[in-house]
Amino acid sequence: MGASPWKITQKCGPKSCKSTVTAPGSTYPFVYDGKVFTSTTKTQGRVTCIDRRTGKETPGSTVLRTRTVAWNLQITKRAPATADGPGAALELKGEAIDTVADSAPVGTCEITTPTTVTRYSYSVRRS
Repeated sequence: MGASPWKITQKCGPKSCKSTVTAPGSTYPFVYDGKVFTSTTKTQGRVTCIDRRTGKETPGSTVLRTRTVAWNLQITKRAPATADGPGAALELKGEAIDTVADSAPVGTCEITTPTTVTRYSYSVRRS
């Protein structure tokens, strides 16, 4: 797998930090509790159905698609601590669980796989 840049920005309060992780093509809001970055994003919209025999779109036929991505990333390596606090994060590891669910067909749509779940493992290192 190739390397790609990630940028983490934070605004911290007394108990947790609100973070943003920007990866190529996407930005994700995270909460950081001092141990783990967590985030859940949800998107929903109608998508046009594809005829399984022809591979072409079926005009007027749609399903409601809901996509939920749940992330957790944990700091696994830090730079040495300084007088100002813990050292900078040098490495994060974790996973994302991407769930796509189709429902509420309209027209001739046929839902053959109502839910798919994909699990991704991540290792992010500071360059």
